[in-house]
Amino acid sequence: MELLDSLSLLNLNPNKPDAIFLDLYIPQMDGKECLINIRKNIEFENIPVIIYSTEFNLDRIEKLLSLGANRYLR
Repeated sequence: MELLDSLSLLNLNPNKPDAIFLDLYIPQMDGKECLINIRKNIEFENIPVIIYSTEFNLDRIEKLLSLGANRYLR
């Protein structure tokens, strides 16, 4: 399933998840772009978004946290 389809399904599903785990490097849309799209939707403002990656760039992590990620797992 493509990511854009997943975002559409997430928006259409009346049952919202307790948390969203987001890979930083996903095909077609990177994790930062996906995070921005998730945070644009008011229905998801209280759902924690946890980003995971093998990357450990403090500047990038700080940027992701400022964009609405709740945690970053390495």
